[in-house]
Parts: sequence; structure tokens; C-alpha cells
Amino acid sequence: MQFPSFDSSPTFRLFTVLAFAVALAVPIALVWLVVEVRFEYEQEVSAEISRGWGDEQVIIGPFLRLKVRPPASAMADVSTGDDQIQSYFFTPRSWSVKSVAQHEERKKGIFKKPVYVSTIVVEGSFNNDLTAFAGRRNVDIANIEGCSIQLALSYSQIIRSLDGQFGGRELDFEPSSQRLGWHGEPIQAELNSSECSGGTFQLSLVARGSNRHSIAMVGDESTLAMDASWPHPSFEGRQLPDSYNVASTGFKADWTSNALARGFASELDENEWLAITDESVVGFSFHEPSSLYRMVTRAVKYGFFVVGLTLLSIFCLEMVTSAKIHVIQYAIVGAALALFYLLLLSFAEHIGFVASYIVASVVLISLIVGYAWVSTHEKKFVGSLAALLFSVYAALYICLASTDYALLIGSLLLVILIAGLMYATRNMVVDSNQLDER
Repeated sequence: MQFPSFDSSPTFRLFTVLAFAVALAVPIALVWLVVEVRFEYEQEVSAEISRGWGDEQVIIGPFLRLKVRPPASAMADVSTGDDQIQSYFFTPRSWSVKSVAQHEERKKGIFKKPVYVSTIVVEGSFNNDLTAFAGRRNVDIANIEGCSIQLALSYSQIIRSLDGQFGGRELDFEPSSQRLGWHGEPIQAELNSSECSGGTFQLSLVARGSNRHSIAMVGDESTLAMDASWPHPSFEGRQLPDSYNVASTGFKADWTSNALARGFASELDENEWLAITDESVVGFSFHEPSSLYRMVTRAVKYGFFVVGLTLLSIFCLEMVTSAKIHVIQYAIVGAALALFYLLLLSFAEHIGFVASYIVASVVLISLIVGYAWVSTHEKKFVGSLAALLFSVYAALYICLASTDYALLIGSLLLVILIAGLMYATRNMVVDSNQLDER
């Protein structure tokens, strides 16, 4: 019995093409590893830029802090000192914030990272009934040692400038030794004893940041308005904005909240205040809908499907035309198909994903079509191959650009492939009989 050769048996040719498609999963997987390595390096560079410029910006406050010395009976047999002072924190009765953030790009090597500078204006008022407070906490008003304004930030080094007023008087902020449960870094400004019952305040803060910009709505009645030049915000936090408008030049968003929705009480002891976390904040993060490495990774994930689809389509074209493709030529075309993803990654790091996709597609299609022409000189086969490759890579780009239709497009391509295989192999029984007769 004669073993069928690649040239004489359509069945053997088909299974050989399938074997090539499976084998090409190895170089595609290697390209995937390269993408992951480059992505990890990009993340390291991004983190380094954030450390130097300023990481995520989280702001909680301000609070009015009362420092109260315990009654003499509670201090019996205990040495007196500052460590015996108890702290209580009050939220603003009204609280209003306007935040305007302008983003820019910082670059290191070929990698870029969006960062921002925000100008934040906070206005509001405190209104504390010290008599009622003393009754609730069983303390003497005379034991109130002092009070201060407390404002907590994720990282104090992000502050470029901070101006504050309380009742028309300028405030002088300094670092505070206290730390919140979320590792925030509070700053404080001392108030006069006459201001411990409350008053109006205004803070103007200019701060740098990256990745995320969030503010806790601490007032009994709170309003927050954010205006940023970043066109792709991902709103997050305790609640989504009541209204927002996103455009190509940036976005505007507004939040409102109250004491019931805030997540903590209007009067807090020190342990309760320290337990406040950054889960109480609202705001946005820098969402990048078309991240370069995310798009390349998705393209590589489709790699096995695209390579197999293309090789099987070439087999179908070969079956319905007079062109004959050698087994080595199939292998070379398969290698070129796998090379597409490495070209895509290499160009994308310099000219962006869309431009790199066009360049890599044009290079690959030109390479394969030119190779097919000099190998076969079959106009019908070469023209059909060019149309096939253009259609496959156009469909792949649509899948990458629109995740909503990726499954639908992939399913339709499979149906077309199966239909083509059915048409191309309709005479394989006759061909097999002719081979047996020989």
C-alpha cells in the first residue's frame, strides 16, 4: 500500500495544514510572553513615575478636633500629660468642594504616563453645641484644652500649596502625628479656644497626583463638583455621580450626599475617626480604554484562531483553483502569520496601536501576497488570497475595537470557514477513490 503524499492526497494536505496551525501556537505563545514582559516593565516605569510625581490622591476632611482632658476621677493613679488628652472629631454641617484637574503626560524612555495637577477649593462650616457634647460624653467644658482643623491626605508630598481660613482668620497648617486606618497622612491647623464651637472655613489646595483622584464627602450636607481634562474617567467609590458629562476635552461630574449616606457619624471619638478608610470616598480613576498592551494581548489571544483560519482558507483557495502550494510554503506562510504579532508589538510601542496595526497588516499582506505571486503566478489565487487576508485582518481589528461584537464576528467567520471547507472538499471522496485505483 502506497502512503499518500502531500501533493497527491487532499486529505493528507488538510491534516498537514491543521498540524501546522497547531504547531504555530508555540511561537504565538512566545510572543504573548514577550508582551507580558513588556507590560510588567511598563508597570514598573509607571510606578516609578507615580512615586516621583505623586501617587493616587485621596482627601478626607476637614474635621474639627476637640482636645479634652478627662475628669480628675478618671485620671487617678495615672500620671498627667498630653498622652491623657482625649480627642473628639466633628464633621462639617455644610461642606462644598470644587475640584479642577488638568492632566499631562510624563515620559521615561518610550513609556508615557498620564498625571494631573488639581486645584481643590473646600468651603463649609462647623456648628458644635459644646454643652450638649459635654453632656453626651460626660466631660466638663472647662476641660477642653483646645481644638484644631484636621485634614487627611493619602500622601502629604503631593501638596504644592495649601491656604486656609477659619472665620476670616488665616490658618497655619503643619503635619500631624496621627495616622488614619488607611495610612493617610493628616495635617492640622490650631484654632483659638473661641473657635471650638464652630465657624466657617475655606481651604484652597493645589496638589499633584496620578492613577486616582478621590474625596470623602464628610459633611452632614455635602456637594462635590469635579472638572477634569481627562476624557476617559472611570467613576468609582462609595457612590456614582448624580450627573456627569464626558467629552473629548474632559468631563464634569457632580455628587451630593448627606449624613445618612456618608458611612460614619457626625461626632467621632479618636478610635472611630482612625477607623475611617478610603472606602468612604468618591471620585474617578484614569481609565485608558485602549491600553496598548491590553490591545496587543487581545490580538495575540486571537492569534491561534486567525492563523488557523488563514491557513485553512488558503487550503480552500488551493482546492478550488489550479494553484498548488508546497508543504514548505505553508510553513513559511504560517511563520509570517505568527510574525505579525511581534511586528504589532514592536511598532505599537513607538507609533501607537492603530498605526502599528495598519503597518503590520500591510507588511504581512504584501509579504504573503508577493510570495504567492512569485510562487504560483496564478492571478485568481493571488487576488483571492489578497482579499482573504484583508478581510481577516479587518475583521480582527473590529473584534479588538469592539468587544461587544467580538463573539458575533468570530462566530460568523467560523461559519464562513466551514462553508468554504464544505465547498472545497466536496469532491474529496472522488479524489480518494482515484488515489486507491492508482
